[in-house]
Amino acid sequence: MAFRVRLSIDAHRELKKAKCFYEAMDKKMEFLIDFDEHIEFLEQNPHLFQIHYRNVRIVHFKIFPYSLHYNIIDGTVTVLNIIRQSQSF
Repeated sequence: MAFRVRLSIDAHRELKKAKCFYEAMDKKMEFLIDFDEHIEFLEQNPHLFQIHYRNVRIVHFKIFPYSLHYNIIDGTVTVLNIIRQSQSF
């Protein structure tokens, strides 16, 4: 079963900031590929990651220092935020 994945407003904002940051370093495409791979993975396997806090699961990017914080409600994966590893929230 494929899950629907959607991004929250906060996640959209953080994605835009990360794209701008990596565009300045000519790594925007690599970042987007890493991001897309994780979104595709969540569509198929969102339950593979453990719950860390308040029903939120976390998946870390393979290449870039970011993680997706998400929850699963009624067959929809909602990415609540995209957080840089050195950033606190």
